[in-house]
Amino acid sequence: MRSALHCLLLFSALWTLSFCGTSLIYVVNEAMNWTEAQEHCREKYTDLLTIESEKKMDYIAAALAGEMGHFWIGLKQKSEENTTSWIWSDGSYSSYEFWDNGQPDNSVGDNCVQLWSDLLFQWNDVQCCWPGPFICYEGE
Repeated sequence: MRSALHCLLLFSALWTLSFCGTSLIYVVNEAMNWTEAQEHCREKYTDLLTIESEKKMDYIAAALAGEMGHFWIGLKQKSEENTTSWIWSDGSYSSYEFWDNGQPDNSVGDNCVQLWSDLLFQWNDVQCCWPGPFICYEGE
């Protein structure tokens, strides 16, 4: 069955994962801030990872099992003043959420989202300036 087939290729600083045959997911183990990570993903792939469903989040968490760290994804606080809404790097609004308990907890500002391995890959909002590994996608 095509939907049950997943690839995992390990490179020196890069993982490649296939999600349901529609896109490839790349885990980049280089420390960059959110903006640098977004630029890297857009240069080499399509964009930072967008997670629009529980099914995709479950797949990502399973694929990252055993990995340690805080991984940037494409979710960022909307840059308009006094808003707490979140928008994906590709410009779409976030309807699916997988926040850790009490998150998001930072005040309005330059906040982006990471998957935290120690939180079972639940989402945490942090300032976009912190360097960390990140997840890109290529395709749909």
